Amino acid sequence: MGARWASRRPPEDLIEVRGDLARLAWHIGNRHTPCQIGADHLTIRRDHVIEAMLAHLGADLTPVTGPFRPEGGAYGKGRTMGHDHGGNDHGHTHSHA
Repeated sequence: MGARWASRRPPEDLIEVRGDLARLAWHIGNRHTPCQIGADHLTIRRDHVIEAMLAHLGADLTPVTGPFRPEGGAYGKGRTMGHDHGGNDHGHTHSHA
């Protein structure tokens, strides 16, 4: 995909997150929220619930607009949402009620 594809992404309403990045990243990830990781900040899509949680944790939040390039995650390049095992049943079930 590369930089050329990423530059064509439409601008989105985002939040830059600054503070104790390791702790804040853990809480963001614990809620399965897609996150772009920068050297001195994290970036997430606008979400008033996540923003309130991060503010409560002491984060400095700055609204921004721009392309969003979240980390791909453990389940494959570019995967940031959902939970799929590619048709492989490896011994557990999920309740998605």
